[in-house]
Order: sequence, then structure tokens, then C-alpha cells
Amino acid sequence: MNAKLKGSDIVAIGGVIDPQSNAASATKTTDYVDMSLFEGAMAIINVGAITSTGKVDAKIVQATASDGTNKKDVSDKAITQLTEAGSGSNKQAIINVFAEELDINNGFRYVAVEITNTTAAAIVSVNVLGISAKYNPASDNDVASVAEIV
Repeated sequence: MNAKLKGSDIVAIGGVIDPQSNAASATKTTDYVDMSLFEGAMAIINVGAITSTGKVDAKIVQATASDGTNKKDVSDKAITQLTEAGSGSNKQAIINVFAEELDINNGFRYVAVEITNTTAAAIVSVNVLGISAKYNPASDNDVASVAEIV
């Protein structure tokens, strides 16, 4: 690695769900990341307080367009459900996906994270990082909500 490269030169914030209370039975989806620009992606799921009886699920989905067209799951890219009863509050989970794990032959090149709370609300946030950008700086592909890079 070139010692002069900053992290933001090789890693982009491609999708987010801002910290929020996600209601029971609600599903939120991050922005879609164009995997033709990265070797892989890493989703960081942050779960705060899960309401009693609450459960949190998260998974990687793929699509043929950045708006989620033809969305479907990516095989084996889901977390083990976090629960209040199982001490899942105030935990993090990471899901890694490589571009070649997508259904590229059928035009799937975009990924996002879907997070769903069942039974009760939970505080959640997600960051999807595009890893090993094919073109530097990776920050050229950050979501529009990135306010500053220092």
C-alpha cells in the first residue's frame, strides 16, 4: 500500500442508514453501492437499545440498478438475528461481500443493506463501505450526505 494514500482514497461511504429508532416491522434500506467501482464492500450494522421482545435482522441485497430494480438477496450474507433477550442491544455486526459474489451474469452490480426490526423497535444505523476502489480517490463515490473529509 502506498503510505501517502489516505483511507478515503481507497474506501468510500457508499450507503447509510442514519442513526434512528426503527419501528417494529419496519424495513430500512441503505443507498445502493455500485460494485463495478469496488472490489468489495463491508456493511457495519450498529444496534443500540432493542426494545423488550425486539429482534433485528440485516442482510445484503443486490439489484440491477441503483434504485433497487429487481432486488434479491445475496446468498449467505445475513447476520444472525440480534435480540433483546439474547443480549443483542448495543452490539455491532459486519457483513462482507465481494463483487464476484453477485449475480453479475444477470446484470446485478449494486448492493445495499436491508435492516428489519420485528416485534418491537430498536435504535439502528448502518454504513456500507466500498472497499478497494478501482479508481482513486474512492471518496469520489461517497454518498452525498458526507459533509467533510479531513
